[in-house]
Amino acid sequence: MKFFYVLFLTLMTMTSFGQIEALKADAKTYVNAVVYKNFDQMVAYTHPNIITLGGGNEMTMKTIVEERKSVDAQAITYISGDVSDPTDIINSGGELHSIITQEIVMEINGKKFKSFTNLLAASLDNGKTWSFVNLDHYDKESLKVFVPRFDPDMVIPEAPISVAIEN
Repeated sequence: MKFFYVLFLTLMTMTSFGQIEALKADAKTYVNAVVYKNFDQMVAYTHPNIITLGGGNEMTMKTIVEERKSVDAQAITYISGDVSDPTDIINSGGELHSIITQEIVMEINGKKFKSFTNLLAASLDNGKTWSFVNLDHYDKESLKVFVPRFDPDMVIPEAPISVAIEN
């Protein structure tokens, strides 16, 4: 009996580890798409409800491109990106959710900064693939409109403030 218990715990740990690794890999792909203006990939990794309620792929793409043009017009250059470790993965109505922070190094007027944005990571296939919602655009109430399975009791940590970094 003890053997089956140990085996069960081992399998659960491996499943959880696999989900976390997939989440981090997909988040890194998404953040790289943001940094390097890969708009098709940004749309592909955006939560499907955001796409649907945003008017479909074409309208979502247009919104993303316009947002980036606004950033570029302010002479902000994205240099690199990374992600933090995610929060615990929770099951929210059959959809897995976690919060992961994207870190983007940018240059503004010759000075480098690191900015941080929390992303809601969601998986509709038990952690094999992940999509994302930029939480800078939503509070808990509006997020519930776009992601109906979002658990309002989920704690969204405060994103760290932007910091200047050495050139």
